[in-house]
Amino acid sequence: MKDSVLKPAMLARLVYLDQCLTWRGQVNRKDLIARFGVSSPQAAIDFREYLERVAEPKPKYDTVRKYYVADSEHKGLPFTYEAGSPDELVRSPASNNFSLLPSPIRQCPPFVIRHLYQAIEQRQKIEIDYVSMSSGLRLKQWIAPAHFASDGERLHVRAWSFHHQEWR
Repeated sequence: MKDSVLKPAMLARLVYLDQCLTWRGQVNRKDLIARFGVSSPQAAIDFREYLERVAEPKPKYDTVRKYYVADSEHKGLPFTYEAGSPDELVRSPASNNFSLLPSPIRQCPPFVIRHLYQAIEQRQKIEIDYVSMSSGLRLKQWIAPAHFASDGERLHVRAWSFHHQEWR
């Protein structure tokens, strides 16, 4: 796109691509098509536009998985100072506010949320530094995160605990 001013619809799609790459670490054309109902050729145009505008290091196309994959140093679009929150990825365009995740009172570093989100997407286990809220005991544990959940006040990760051998 030669015009540096983006139309609002394309801007929304580019920001969505940026959020997918920031939080999930991957995105493909089907994601854009499912989210915005655009055609496959339009999704290809959006990807080309995104790749022209995104900061280095640019996402690489994985021909086996058929996804664009973000580099571990992904910086995103220069005009989005931060990638917002993962709420945008949870909410579908036609959904109501029930699917919104509230902002956590205790701020979590974005890289932690990104690693959790990627572990969920890629069905991987990760090692965490767990602190018990009741005893204050701190220990390393392996979990297999399944999804984010909210109690209305805080953001939680629902995960299989290998230490307790149950869902937590």
